[in-house]
Amino acid sequence: IISVYRSTRRDILVGQGRGIRSDATALNQRHPIWDVFVLTLGGLAFWQLTQGSTITGKMTDTSAATLTRISDLVLLLGPSLLLLAVGLILIRLLPYLWRLFARISGESRGLIWNLVFTRFAREPVGAGQVTLLISLTTGLVLFASIFTYSIAIWQQAMARYAVGADVRLQQLSIDPGQEINLPDSLDEIKWTQVIRTDATFLVNEFQRIDFDLLAVDPDSFPLVVSFPAGVSSFTMEAVMSVLQSDSPDLLPVIVSSNVNTNHLNPGDQITLELGTAIVPVKIVGIIINFPLLDDVFAITNLSQFSQKVDLETIDLTDQGSREVWLALEPGQQETAIAQLSEAGLEDFITGNSREQLEIFSNNLVFREVATAFVLSALILIPLSVVGFFLIQLFSARRRRAEFNVLQAMGLSNSQLRSFLVREGGILIALGTLVGIGIGFGLVVMMQPFLLQILPPLDGEFVFNQFLINWFDLGVRLIILVGFYVTGL
Repeated sequence: IISVYRSTRRDILVGQGRGIRSDATALNQRHPIWDVFVLTLGGLAFWQLTQGSTITGKMTDTSAATLTRISDLVLLLGPSLLLLAVGLILIRLLPYLWRLFARISGESRGLIWNLVFTRFAREPVGAGQVTLLISLTTGLVLFASIFTYSIAIWQQAMARYAVGADVRLQQLSIDPGQEINLPDSLDEIKWTQVIRTDATFLVNEFQRIDFDLLAVDPDSFPLVVSFPAGVSSFTMEAVMSVLQSDSPDLLPVIVSSNVNTNHLNPGDQITLELGTAIVPVKIVGIIINFPLLDDVFAITNLSQFSQKVDLETIDLTDQGSREVWLALEPGQQETAIAQLSEAGLEDFITGNSREQLEIFSNNLVFREVATAFVLSALILIPLSVVGFFLIQLFSARRRRAEFNVLQAMGLSNSQLRSFLVREGGILIALGTLVGIGIGFGLVVMMQPFLLQILPPLDGEFVFNQFLINWFDLGVRLIILVGFYVTGL
């Protein structure tokens, strides 16, 4: 009683009433007009964003917004407003959750858990604010991590697609079966031989089609080259499998699908003209996109091509060459380029995906968007942790009378510390779980927004897939939770 009186310095009953019970109205008892307003505004903005519209009207193909790929700035708030409203609604449901847990814990023999959940059920406002603070921070950190990782992987894949492989080397020998002399340190690297040249299809006596010809080894080519996600509905292995023709007389080719070749069909037999060589060919497939190639192109089997065409007579143009394509690990490329240079092969490098990746990475729009998300997360993390610490600190000081009453009733110092740690731990755990849901919700909901502002790579391919590095994501969440635990 003396402890309680010293803490309150006022009438004992009044001090107990004001110190233990909160006068704040519970979130679930307040009028939901603000939540409904935010939910409605965010939903409308998000819906218009997915429709490719502005507030004033629908964008046309020639509008400035379409040409610059920048959406209405007000609409860009749609996903954030919508998720904020969802978070507010979830916070409204927390008091019912606390009451359920308080009832369950009240039937058990443990005292501390019952005190924790009873206090949350009696005063849910502070707990809801802390949970919302942690959840929004966690959600933004999770989304920023997934977005930056996805963009980096996508740009790497598109750089390899634009170049054809990680590195392309000009081949001195014209014999497709000859061993390639790479530096000893690169013996384990996967490689494949390729011939690129200009050729002509003689469809009939009145029609000729000029195209880029790529002769590849169907066995080793899929080990080095692949399609990025969303570029083709086929795998490289499936494309190469149709080049394994058993016909000794006809050269199998896969042609591109465009205006010049839209009248050709699989099974058609036409003639290939390459220098002085005239080779009958059979169309075994039609494909829209292929690494390194665009417009009108054809792919054929290298071994069969070398049997039917005298490679010594091929007059390669500036756009064609006999090449070796190499597949390198992401962290191995810089070292491999240095080793090739030391071996005197620097002048023979005709393509380097790392240089293309630098061009993609330096795109102003990509850098601005990625920097905005990362910077927002970096700013919100310390503010959130400091805010969590201050909320816990002032809450503890404001509740001094409550603590003294509990101690006067027999609660030990260790039990009091356990009581506070469990309170904070529950808020951290719940806020993190809700934040993970918000983060993945952002991943799904922000995709239409990103399609509006991110420019296409390689002329036509837009960002289309989020990827998750679970290890990196787990490390970031552990570090973030560690900051909150330190504040606690």
